[in-house]
Amino acid sequence: MYFSCSGSACSGATASRFQQVQNPVALLPQDNNGVIVMLPGVPANGALWATGSLVLGIGTQANNAPSGVTAYPADQFGEFTTVISGSAAALTGFLDSGSNGLFFAAPSAGQLPDCGVFNAGWFCPPSLVNLSAINTGASGSPSGVVPFQIGNFNILVTSPNYVFADVGGSAPGIFDWGLPFHFGRNVYAGIEGKGSSLGIGPYVAY
Repeated sequence: MYFSCSGSACSGATASRFQQVQNPVALLPQDNNGVIVMLPGVPANGALWATGSLVLGIGTQANNAPSGVTAYPADQFGEFTTVISGSAAALTGFLDSGSNGLFFAAPSAGQLPDCGVFNAGWFCPPSLVNLSAINTGASGSPSGVVPFQIGNFNILVTSPNYVFADVGGSAPGIFDWGLPFHFGRNVYAGIEGKGSSLGIGPYVAY
């Protein structure tokens, strides 16, 4: 997304293709067909910190060979389809390690209450909630179940920890698989038009 600003007032704007910033990985002389985000698992109550790796290339070197993952084709926007268990609504799903939570609309009223005034928009269930969703590639296949948990944001953020795998908030019509999704997984992102043993990008795999 791009923005145009006048003083301190900014609004969304359209950028010409010439002005748009390209993923620099695609411009590398080698290892340029995608990246792998590798992050450790995080306990239910969080962790003080976490250290991972961003690996360049997919299947181009000994350290980036795909193993035990399923590739989900994405559309030109990097999106696929997500359906939360208990709901028939198909949501626009995407992976985003830059989002600090899982963002989606609660599948049923009252299941994931809002945190209230100080942390409005975040989920604060009275106890840990176990959920699952089905991701389907933009081409209609494959499909796979992803289990996940949502904890009480107000309680979690008052702990001494800074890293959480079970925080989420409300976002209608989409499912933003943010940073919590990436913990405990190797997540592959294939660049558009670039090939690997997982297929031709864009795709995500985990």
